[in-house]
Amino acid sequence: NEAGLRVAYRGSLGPWPISPEARLVIESTGDVLASEFGLLGFFGIDFALSRRGPIVIEINPRYGASVEVLEDALGVSLLAAHARAFGIDLPSAPKAARRILCVAKRILFAMESMRVPDDFQAPTSLDDRPDVADVPHAGTVFSVGEPVLTVFGRGTTLRGAVSELVGRTRDWRNRTPPLRGR
Repeated sequence: NEAGLRVAYRGSLGPWPISPEARLVIESTGDVLASEFGLLGFFGIDFALSRRGPIVIEINPRYGASVEVLEDALGVSLLAAHARAFGIDLPSAPKAARRILCVAKRILFAMESMRVPDDFQAPTSLDDRPDVADVPHAGTVFSVGEPVLTVFGRGTTLRGAVSELVGRTRDWRNRTPPLRGR
């Protein structure tokens, strides 16, 4: 990958269309895991889709990095649903936003050692759907391969979300040249 690591989380795209057969395998895997290990609420099943169906890579018994992508795309508060699984009502949970269909998320890594410029202004957004997240403070120092910034793209199709993400990634790389995010 771009950070020189063999395996690293680089982002998410969703919701990804899968066949009814693949969905059944994934749901059945989740049911078995929940039953066998007493899991409640959300947990992640990382998988690769092959011609034979989903191949489980990793199980994460925690809030996954893709949950915010799905919340944004589906316009629901999955964190509130997670809390309800434990009998907790979150009256202050964020309201479900309007559904936008598809969201792409990319982590940008430092291509070289870098220092965020002192005059760097973090973007502000009045929208509950920011274009970037995990924005570093001015003066922050990063080593090669460290994650620096998260960029989002949104659209009515996966292609549209990816296209917006590519444009925003290019803009951020131009603003801060040592960032990489292909």
